[in-house]
This record gives sequence, C-alpha cells and structure tokens, in this order.
Amino acid sequence: MDHYSDTCYTYDDTGRLIYKSQNKVSTIYLWDALDRLTDVYYIIDDDSDIHHVQYLYNGDGERIYTITDGSLTGCLYDDGNYGDIT
Repeated sequence: MDHYSDTCYTYDDTGRLIYKSQNKVSTIYLWDALDRLTDVYYIIDDDSDIHHVQYLYNGDGERIYTITDGSLTGCLYDDGNYGDIT
C-alpha cells in the first residue's frame, strides 16, 4: 500500500504487476508464459462494472490486436514503430 494514497500494488514471484487498487478501481493483470500482458480487467467498485482488455500477439511477439470490451483494434508496425488502427 502506498502510504500517501489509497493505492495498492501486488506483484507475482517474477515481479510482474498482477493487481492494482486505486480510487475505487481494481485492476487485474494476466500474463502469458512469455511475459506478455494478455488480459486486463478493470472493476469499478461503485457500480460493479467490469471492463476487459485483451491483447493478442503474432509469432514474433508483436501485439497485433487489442480487444476492448468486445471492440477489436488492430496494431500496425512500420520500421519498429507501433500504432493502433481501427
């Protein structure tokens, strides 16, 4: 717990952030075996709303899609630069 705010962080044994609680929002982070972030769940405490963001990767480990609450966004790589396309 951050003693200067109401923020709490939890990490797994490898040091990856797996849980954050701040300002009545709980966030859960899921990682795959290759240490890539695969899912983020945002839980709003006031109204029990849950939002889900999922990240999908290609064989080179590049993020190719982001799915936010069911809405798909593609990712574009150009000479090492990254950008979202909808």
